[in-house]
Amino acid sequence: MLRASTMNTENCDELVRILGQLRKGVDRDTVLRLARTEGYMFLLYDDGNVPVGVAGYRFLETIARGFHCHLHDLCVDQAARGRGIGRAIIEHLIEQTTQRGGRWLFLDGIDSALPFYQACDFVRHQATLLKYPCSPAMRSDSPTAP
Repeated sequence: MLRASTMNTENCDELVRILGQLRKGVDRDTVLRLARTEGYMFLLYDDGNVPVGVAGYRFLETIARGFHCHLHDLCVDQAARGRGIGRAIIEHLIEQTTQRGGRWLFLDGIDSALPFYQACDFVRHQATLLKYPCSPAMRSDSPTAP
């Protein structure tokens, strides 16, 4: 049975270990700071006391989208993939969003995960997402640009 626990100082290291499989270089201090100052919420999912997945998300309200949940990070431990855990996490977040009166669950996904999200009934949003490299290190002419 999949169980969700709110991130705390005792389970933070396991959360960071799993999240690190998706977000290289993530560290405990960053996760704790985001939770403390940016409204980030983190859930650690376990299956029989074995940590298997992580969700990082925020509830927010905007004029364009109303009250909604934005899923920033979803990662299932490599050893636990293919068992329906990702779908169960999505279903849990949909339930949480609905209970809070949210209209939508949004996410920024990577192309390789698109089939998974489509299988969970997500559809492409009509909005175009753009970004501007405010930091000189992020500009395309910089040797350190991603």
